[in-house]
Amino acid sequence: CKSNTVDDDDGGAICALGKITVIKNSIFSENENKGSVTRTSNGGAIYSKNSLTIDSCTFEDNMADDNGGAIYANGDLEIRYSTFKDNKVDDDNGGAV
Repeated sequence: CKSNTVDDDDGGAICALGKITVIKNSIFSENENKGSVTRTSNGGAIYSKNSLTIDSCTFEDNMADDNGGAIYANGDLEIRYSTFKDNKVDDDNGGAV
């Protein structure tokens, strides 16, 4: 997933609301989540509401205005064999996660 932009919503590339989400062998680069005065932006590449497993993925140059430059996880999170490079947030927490 490359170069996706979301305004006033969650997850620049993926908004995972299911009970269990597994993402494997994927590259997320240059995804962006822009917030507004009334809404925060969480997860430059991925926003997850429940259980999330990331396996053998690359996250590079993703950005969120508020939380989780690459991933915002609001539940259990497991990350295996993955790379994070140059992800950032503008205002709050978690340049990568």
